[in-house]
Amino acid sequence: MTFEELNEATIRWAEDKGIFDKSNEYHQFEKTLEEVNEVALELSHRAHGVSDNLQDIESEVGDVVVTLVLMTKFLDLDLTKCLEVAYTKISKRKGKMISGKFVKEEDLPK
Repeated sequence: MTFEELNEATIRWAEDKGIFDKSNEYHQFEKTLEEVNEVALELSHRAHGVSDNLQDIESEVGDVVVTLVLMTKFLDLDLTKCLEVAYTKISKRKGKMISGKFVKEEDLPK
């Protein structure tokens, strides 16, 4: 399936479950944070040799995307457009890698 097809299928699933009637964008944001923490846990397991199951990480990342699809639907935003806006912003960004993280130029230590 394409991203657009999966996006629409996710929205239909949420409609069938009554999520749009009984929740809101903030509750979906809270759910996103829960799912991000589950990704962090799986990454920690991988880093410490507890588990090397990429399918678990894949599933948890997918759960994060589901919550973002639902949150953006509540806000009448398009997730692909959100990504496009972010990419347009970061594509021009300058900076450097510090301790494994990209730090944008304006945030670099003086």
